[in-house]
Amino acid sequence: MNTELLTCRSCGAAIGYKDTHCPFCSSPIRPKRKLSAEQKAELKPFIQTVEERLTTAKTRYDGWVWAGFMVGILLTIAGYFLLRPWVESGFTLVVFTSLIGFGLFICVGALVTYFENRALQQGYAAGIGTDIDAHLEVVQVYRHEFDLVASEQLPPKAFLKRFLFLQETSVLQTAPKQ
Repeated sequence: MNTELLTCRSCGAAIGYKDTHCPFCSSPIRPKRKLSAEQKAELKPFIQTVEERLTTAKTRYDGWVWAGFMVGILLTIAGYFLLRPWVESGFTLVVFTSLIGFGLFICVGALVTYFENRALQQGYAAGIGTDIDAHLEVVQVYRHEFDLVASEQLPPKAFLKRFLFLQETSVLQTAPKQ
């Protein structure tokens, strides 16, 4: 890739092609060029491949998710039978058991979210981020341009969107020209 540096429009500092904002003044990079339709088309299959790799990384924990929910259900049923000797009213027993089940459901949901995020972070750190940078160097596209194309192409809940610099790119799309 042409490794010439960009210049920050705010402070004039040199910015690398991987940067999404100025390391000196934290201003978002506003691209001067627009990607051609050919360049965008060349990025689309790569973006899809990266999304598939992240999906694969996440699915490694899907078995644990089901196991967690099953344990929660079993503990709720066990709670019903353990509380039965101490609670005389059937209604109170159902309410307590429901509260136990609801609490376990919330705990399992929090664990699922934690493990999903951890799996995605590990997948990205295990080479996906480096592969993105290497591909962008080959196709001569800056990281902020890649993020714009990916944010346009991907559905709202895509896993790759978690690693895009969307706050900066939304500023890029709405920032007035200087």
